Amino acid sequence: MILLPWNRQPIGRPRLDPSNPITRGIIDCSVGAQSINLASGLRLEPNGGAVIHIATSPQGLARATDGTNNFFATSAAPAGLNINEVTLMVLTTPRSVSTATRSMYGFGNTGSATPLLFVGQAASANALYLFARDDGGTTQNPEASVPSGTWADNQPVVIVAARSVGRNVHELYVNGIQAATTTATTLSTTSLNSTAVGGLRRNTDGLGYWGSTALAVTWSRCLSPAEILRVSQYPWQIFAPQIIWIDSPASGGTDYPESLTETASATETIASVLGFASAQTDTGSATESAVSVAALSAAITEVGSASDTASGSAAGDYLATITETSTATDVASAVAAFLAAISESASATDTASASSPGNYTAVMVEAATASDVLSGSFSALATIVEMANATDSINFVGAMTYTRAPRGAGYPGAKPGTERYGSTGTSRSATTNTRR
Repeated sequence: MILLPWNRQPIGRPRLDPSNPITRGIIDCSVGAQSINLASGLRLEPNGGAVIHIATSPQGLARATDGTNNFFATSAAPAGLNINEVTLMVLTTPRSVSTATRSMYGFGNTGSATPLLFVGQAASANALYLFARDDGGTTQNPEASVPSGTWADNQPVVIVAARSVGRNVHELYVNGIQAATTTATTLSTTSLNSTAVGGLRRNTDGLGYWGSTALAVTWSRCLSPAEILRVSQYPWQIFAPQIIWIDSPASGGTDYPESLTETASATETIASVLGFASAQTDTGSATESAVSVAALSAAITEVGSASDTASGSAAGDYLATITETSTATDVASAVAAFLAAISESASATDTASASSPGNYTAVMVEAATASDVLSGSFSALATIVEMANATDSINFVGAMTYTRAPRGAGYPGAKPGTERYGSTGTSRSATTNTRR
């Protein structure tokens, strides 16, 4: 079983991840097309006469609202909501950023227009705010000018607004960047009894927002700047990771499959005493090592600088497939049979060798400057195809056959004729040959 964190909107029936500290204090969470709030259990229903629909936005499925009183709401507020210690976050794509006061997400009172708490557009151009007001009318709603290039029609954005009387802050962040901060005004009793996405439910509904909201979350605490940055960069981390099931026999079985994926620098080592199968994918600098005392199969794919090493420490078969699209070094070796296929599209160095009698087959394809070295102690078959300048060396002791594409060609050329310097056949006596 592999637990894979979400890097996009969860599919199916998502749930919050209590093992992630960032989820501590979440009391309200509305995601995509889910009608039931994942934290409070409240059901958001369409408000107003028009049909409100679920739209596909750059951030995933989203609640689409049209700037009128047609939004999603419920006449209840989440338990534990405290206007003096709170954080609100929205993932939204505005359809219009024209000057108007609009509530993207927040809380009101169905019997009064006074108490409210919401994050939304301010009355001034290119400005947002966290608007807070208690039952007595005491208000704190400083406007925040958004960072350049972050607030535009049809452009997805992550907005986080937080206030804490204890920490004396009232602040707003756009895509993790602090847009404004000020000292917090202490607010008194605030009777909030409604929740809404795309507007504000109160005695007279209003402040309709025109856009699509994929995620709306409230914490009963003020997140730290580090937490705000992290959740702004990876908002979907608040959900329980997806589970990927793979067969994994107990010790003594015949096969052990493994699949690893990474998006940052990492080191992986995987070993097996019987069968071994490995699929590894990375998008950043990484080092992978795979070792087996019997059969070993490795598939390694990377798109960033990396170093890959694979070896077999006992007689058996060895199959390695290595693909890269950036500078890398690949080394593969075995004490018996060896098969290697290496493909690259940027500068790289590949080395493959077999250290005892057996068969050696290598296929190398490259599309940029590279250097390939092959050696074997019994027989060798090499096919090398390159798209640009490269240097290839083939060393062997024993019989050898090879095919070679013309330098600079994009496809394998015809196999050389069997006549060589007046002799025929592809077998030679033991010697060492280097072809460049």
